Amino acid sequence: MPVTSLILTKFAAPICSRRNGGRIAPPTLNEVLRLIARVGGFLGRKGDGDPGVKTIWQGIQEVRVAALTIKALRDEGE
Repeated sequence: MPVTSLILTKFAAPICSRRNGGRIAPPTLNEVLRLIARVGGFLGRKGDGDPGVKTIWQGIQEVRVAALTIKALRDEGE
């Protein structure tokens, strides 16, 4: 599996897979924030509450690295 496909599967697919009445709908801000926090280590269990600043920051760093990797791979292919 190419690296680009792996990254898109891990990061983009969960965001794009939200369905609303049979149509794919954009995620809410809270959903995006929780997805980013999950990448940063937030477990999202029943009693965990909302993600903290540190977990969100770690998730943003990981998403940034993934975005830069995708950009570099696309630029390399041109």
